[in-house]
Amino acid sequence: MHILEKMNSALLLSLLIGCGIGFLYWFKLPHMPVAAIPNFMTTLSSVFATLLGFIITAIALLASLLDKPLLKNMQKTGHYKRLMTDAFYTCLVLLVLVLTCLIGLMLQSKHQEIVAAILIGLVVMSMLCLLQTGRRLFNIIKVIS
Repeated sequence: MHILEKMNSALLLSLLIGCGIGFLYWFKLPHMPVAAIPNFMTTLSSVFATLLGFIITAIALLASLLDKPLLKNMQKTGHYKRLMTDAFYTCLVLLVLVLTCLIGLMLQSKHQEIVAAILIGLVVMSMLCLLQTGRRLFNIIKVIS
């Protein structure tokens, strides 16, 4: 339970929703053709690696703007730590997704179907994390500019 205590509720909720949709795909929905799975994994790895790069850049930019009054106030109130925690969790989920894609590309086709179901859950989870982090970053940029 120590890990679950450190995870924030939004991340835990996105994990549960992602797992639910992954299970729904695996057990209830028709599966994609086996020949399409490597293309699916390649596309996902490209798109989400790019998103990972953008989030890392945003974190670096925020770290360089620590002298701004808004970010100083955010540090005092704890909002900056929350933003950075959410951004790092989002980076972690995106990294896991990209690595799962790359590992899945090296597997045989019968195992790739299982990885595709896992990837669908990870995509949902990463999109929910990305929406939350993006909303927080948008609010900061809106106030700074």
